[in-house]
Amino acid sequence: MKKIVVYANGAAGNHGCEALTRSIYSLLSTGVDDIKFASSNIKEDISYGLGDIVHFMPLHSEIKKNQFKYFKYLVSQKLFPSDYRYYKFLYTDFLRSVDRDSLYISAGGDNYSYNNNIWLNCLNTEINQNGGKTILLGCSILENISDLSMIKDLSNYSAIIARESISYNALKQAGVDSDIYCLPDPAFILRTKECKLPEGFIPGNTVGINISPMIIEREQSEGAVMNNYFFLIDYLLKNTNYNIALIPHVVWSYTDDRNPLSEIFNKYRNTKRVLLISDHNAEELKYIISQCHSLIAARTHASIAAYSTMVPTLVVGYSVKARGIALDIFRDIEHYVIPVQKLKNRDDLTKAFCWLLDNEAKIRENYQKNMPEYVRKCEQYAGIISKYM
Repeated sequence: MKKIVVYANGAAGNHGCEALTRSIYSLLSTGVDDIKFASSNIKEDISYGLGDIVHFMPLHSEIKKNQFKYFKYLVSQKLFPSDYRYYKFLYTDFLRSVDRDSLYISAGGDNYSYNNNIWLNCLNTEINQNGGKTILLGCSILENISDLSMIKDLSNYSAIIARESISYNALKQAGVDSDIYCLPDPAFILRTKECKLPEGFIPGNTVGINISPMIIEREQSEGAVMNNYFFLIDYLLKNTNYNIALIPHVVWSYTDDRNPLSEIFNKYRNTKRVLLISDHNAEELKYIISQCHSLIAARTHASIAAYSTMVPTLVVGYSVKARGIALDIFRDIEHYVIPVQKLKNRDDLTKAFCWLLDNEAKIRENYQKNMPEYVRKCEQYAGIISKYM
């Protein structure tokens, strides 16, 4: 029996998570008897059409406060507080469903790039203790892994597939005792789904802009990010004939791209050259991005949608994932990723984007030469996973 359970991926309101669900299913479902996705929000996933493609199971347990096990949990937490115990309780039903006939795949993303990894450690540890086997797929990792507890946790995976070479090398240098591979992010193979472009969107002559609250949280001085975007848009409106499409890629309430994008749109709506894209599913967003002349992206999977459709892209990054992916595609980071921490002068973003425009021909030539083979590497996922079935 060949069964796969995918877990630790976010719900589809983050369209990068949606792209991973669609892509992982496409890459791994052939030749597998059963593949399920453990979701933190099944209703949200279904609202973007994923219920028509994949079979979901709940990741979080339904907590009934009148149950004895809940009372027992509260008492133990009061006496001996433990984050690990909290997550074990939260995932009780999922962990009870673990069986030896299934392979459990943690949809890595950048989960291990943040400090709160206890929930990942809990799932990884408990699945293995209950007889399951785990693989960490498509991940980015902190560059200098010195935390022994994290190294131990990572070594508990049978295999780890990093999505870029910086993370791959970090895993190797840390001595993580797992089989380690390096392949592109699965979302590079996400298909595009044509949709109606809004009025004012001129295919091939529209600059896409994606901005995330997460980069604003990491700015070095208050207002630096928005002032750089305002300066860039002023420059484009004055010196070019491009229209500008503001493209949200995450719409979760606590980190909604539409908030900063709406602020930009309201400032420029009377120009009739700046438009705000409404929420779409991941495949439609990839189509919209594919029709742009170029893109400035904060969200990783917005940049992946652009890279894979050969749209010249500048990433405003804050972590290893942006630099690692750019390095593997272009063998260069400097001109393709500008760290948000370096947005100090109001024209820093504009200068970086002008380099992209000036080197458009070289970038497109690089895409034509290297991108098909780069994306084709994703075909190796199924073969690697089959080794551990």
